[in-house]
Amino acid sequence: MASDIDSLLRLGRQQGPAAGLLKRLEYLLQSCTEPLAQQSDLFRLTHAIEYLRSQGWINAVVSDEEWVPGALYAEYADVSALLVRKSELQRHFTEEGKQSAPVAFIVAGEVRVVCDAFDARDLRYATGEQHAGGSLLSLLPVADV
Repeated sequence: MASDIDSLLRLGRQQGPAAGLLKRLEYLLQSCTEPLAQQSDLFRLTHAIEYLRSQGWINAVVSDEEWVPGALYAEYADVSALLVRKSELQRHFTEEGKQSAPVAFIVAGEVRVVCDAFDARDLRYATGEQHAGGSLLSLLPVADV
């Protein structure tokens, strides 16, 4: 939490009132006081990604032009990585963090590790095509389950 507060201080100094610190502080308070199961879809996804990063996974948000599964599997062949298209995150999550449509991920590495992280945070998903060294995974909105 100390690093979050430090980041907010830096952001406030850089952007002043435009930083929207009140909303960010409310979000931080909510994230620290409400049970994980009651958090938004985006918060739970972020929590899962942070857990994976703490386990040595790379998380990358890529452009539509970079979203070429074969090339990404090759690029991340020697590491564990969770990749997602930036445009899908922007389109399929509301301002309140609710997921509105499936979001595709490329998993380079052991997909079961990602599934376990998603399961622990009550995120719904479906695994797709398997490739050497990884697979496709779709994060599903609650309504699609």
